[in-house]
Amino acid sequence: MATTTPLRWPCRVLAAFCLLMGLVVVLEASGGVARTATAKLPHARSGSVEVVQTVLCHGTMVFQVRNDGAQPVTIAQVSVNDAFWPFTANSGATIAPHGTAVVALLYPWDAGMAYEVQFVSSTGAMYVTDIDASTTASAPSCP
Repeated sequence: MATTTPLRWPCRVLAAFCLLMGLVVVLEASGGVARTATAKLPHARSGSVEVVQTVLCHGTMVFQVRNDGAQPVTIAQVSVNDAFWPFTANSGATIAPHGTAVVALLYPWDAGMAYEVQFVSSTGAMYVTDIDASTTASAPSCP
């Protein structure tokens, strides 16, 4: 039967505690995230999307959207004032590099009200355009 002296047991506990604290310090210094070889980094923006033109017709918002980036951008969702609305795109939801698309959505907008429209890409990138109250107040009637 092996016996240990009273000093070996506390030394082992102290050594294990110091090792654990060293690991905590290293994780904290790295931002609290341990990365592995298979860890995925956050998506980078795949391009720059810009609203070139906005046309307001009764109950409809139409946007000409341009992809200024070198990668295709897929519009996954469109929200108006933080509420998602169904939309259509003339050539599909994917906009080719340096290409344009016309995105339309049925939305019961009111004259004199401001709106924030967000285009959310398939990677989660958000592209925002604002329609100010003076634009909706002076929108011409459409055929």
